[in-house]
Amino acid sequence: MVLLAGGLGLQPVPSAEAVVRAAELTAAEWVTVPSGCADDMTGSEPNRVDLPRDGRPHTVRLQRSGTVSNSAVSGTSVVTGTLTGDAWGSVRMGLAISSSVTARPRGGTICSLTYKLDSGVVADVTAPRPSWLVISAKGAVRSGGTAVVAASADSGAEHVVLPGRKLTRLVPAGGYAVGTRVTAQVAVPATSSTPPAVASSASVSGSLGLFPIGTLRQQSGKARAYLTAGHRDCAGRRVTMTLTPKAATKARRITLSVNGKRARVLTGKALRRTTVRLTKIPARSDGAISATVVTRSGAVRKMTARSWPCA
Repeated sequence: MVLLAGGLGLQPVPSAEAVVRAAELTAAEWVTVPSGCADDMTGSEPNRVDLPRDGRPHTVRLQRSGTVSNSAVSGTSVVTGTLTGDAWGSVRMGLAISSSVTARPRGGTICSLTYKLDSGVVADVTAPRPSWLVISAKGAVRSGGTAVVAASADSGAEHVVLPGRKLTRLVPAGGYAVGTRVTAQVAVPATSSTPPAVASSASVSGSLGLFPIGTLRQQSGKARAYLTAGHRDCAGRRVTMTLTPKAATKARRITLSVNGKRARVLTGKALRRTTVRLTKIPARSDGAISATVVTRSGAVRKMTARSWPCA
């Protein structure tokens, strides 16, 4: 089963960076009743709304109520998504959906009914290189509701995370439909008596990211005023450090380590370089880099950086 319905049905676009081919927020209702039975629902139904890649939260709301068969039916869904990407090829998605439906029969009826809300935050993405797929989800489902966060590859492979779970997995380059899908559904049978009211709900919130191998994952520390780390070159097994002008004028010594082992010590003229390469970084490591800067006044400043493994 392709949980995200094969994405949005677009063709891959070749690029040197990850391409968001399309992205949407969706919220729609589905009503199933026999022919001739009442179906009178009113209210807002946004259906599909584009999700820009601007890093800001965008929200759509579905609010429906009315009479279906001989039942008072209501449905609510709030869908929020954020989407960002960068020139290196990383894509980050934030998502949150809360949906609920109820049906309150008013008496017996010869008409059965099924009422369903189907909501999602979905993007079609092309990953140009092998990438780390990272998913985190929390939420709850009740009485027939469903909620998943997933990545469905154009090749047919699926990576599915249920609320309360996490996933980190290296996936091949290619096209992916990524995002979340939430459904809430109730059914009332045809009967001469008055069935009890029925309700269903589901919610999910979390994040999904695709990070090409070697992507800089984190760097912090006051020594960043003197030097910073770039993304890792997986083919060359190296990271390029960029020195700032402050390194030449204020630093006495910079000691660089990779995965806890000393790799370079910069003093004198070496501090006037604009870049320094750290090499032979193991592919399966997170390339942990640490730098200790001793200033000309004797102060000590430190920084650390990590990247996503290359394999």
